[in-house]
Amino acid sequence: REAEIPDGGMVSVWKRMLETSQGWRWVLLLVSAVIVGATLIGVSLRKLDSTEYGLAYDVNAKKLDNAAKVGGLHAGPPGFEFVRFPSTYITVDLAESTCVSEDGLRVRFSVTFQYQLPSEWLVPVVVRYQNFQKWERIVVAAGMSAVQHSCSLFSISNFQNKRGIIQSMMEGKLRGKLEGADGTGSS
Repeated sequence: REAEIPDGGMVSVWKRMLETSQGWRWVLLLVSAVIVGATLIGVSLRKLDSTEYGLAYDVNAKKLDNAAKVGGLHAGPPGFEFVRFPSTYITVDLAESTCVSEDGLRVRFSVTFQYQLPSEWLVPVVVRYQNFQKWERIVVAAGMSAVQHSCSLFSISNFQNKRGIIQSMMEGKLRGKLEGADGTGSS
């Protein structure tokens, strides 16, 4: 037979349920399930800005995801974090530095270059350098090294009349240092 709900509607159903000890258990179980569910959802979602790549890292299992994610809201295991890298071009300014020319004279220079880390390089970069700050230090050091090496190949008089050639040489050396011999970023 069907139970009739008196004039109190759902309120009276809840009231009757709460009057029994088993009813309290069900309400407590339901409230606990909602709290646990909301907490798990809260610690399982992370946001990446539209100008970032991220590699999901499960801090509990110590596992790194093998694919870069782009901006947006992403789900993962509870407590996971993103290892974040910019997806935009980054400008490096090597201002007011000096190098030694082929004929042994000091040359003052200012060099600015831009680079962008391709998303497919993110996993090997994180495995090797751990985070963006360490990677950026390597890029700046590689840039300085490329400029220093290129500078040493030209005499002081060439810095005025062969400026374009020197710039191309510096770019080539920098690409070689950052992209590797095969152009994949591996050394």
